[in-house]
Amino acid sequence: MKTLISRFVIAVLIATLGSGIATAQSSGSFSAMGTGASCQLSGSDGTFSGGYGNVGSFTANVQTSNGNGLALLIRPSLATGLYTDTNVSTSNKNSSGISSATADVGIQVCVTVDGSSANVGPTGGSNGNGCVTYDQRFQQLSTSLFNTITSCGVTTTNVPVPCFIDLIESTLSAHSYDFVANNLGQGSHAVQASWSVFGTNNNTLGGNTLACVGPGLMTVTQVKNFSQNSSISF
Repeated sequence: MKTLISRFVIAVLIATLGSGIATAQSSGSFSAMGTGASCQLSGSDGTFSGGYGNVGSFTANVQTSNGNGLALLIRPSLATGLYTDTNVSTSNKNSSGISSATADVGIQVCVTVDGSSANVGPTGGSNGNGCVTYDQRFQQLSTSLFNTITSCGVTTTNVPVPCFIDLIESTLSAHSYDFVANNLGQGSHAVQASWSVFGTNNNTLGGNTLACVGPGLMTVTQVKNFSQNSSISF
């Protein structure tokens, strides 16, 4: 009887440890890539220093094991900055006599695995699948005051009288977002998170923009979607 009990206990331990080992192997892979380059905001004019400019990316390699339900949890975290400057003056009046300036700028993050976003969610963004907008700002300044100020643009002793209105706004913030990549096979995969600035083609005369990124970090973790869980859907 003691022999039977001992064999039973040993079998349970092997099953338990084996299950733990399988779980660890299926969800224990981890990788990260980042930078310490940091955006700083100027207190004098609101522009940025440090960090990265309009385009950049992180790439991390991660090894996945074999098994159904394997997925990657991908989290790009970025500190971001947006700068908008809209200046209206007598030189940018429209046909109705209204001076107007528009500034539009945003930062979008896209994730690919092995160069493709086919199995990466969520979907959306202005450039297609695997992209998320981290920041965007639209700023417009308009005025009709210059039509009623008779001295605007009048030259006195060969010196033009300046008539303008200028609005500057700049912001620093930090974001992270979870992406999920599923239906991956066994092997090594290159995970890339890239960022780019968009919207600047909407700027008009008198509208200026800047963007800044950094510091940033991307983490990639292999996870397991077990059969008793809800399936991955996005």
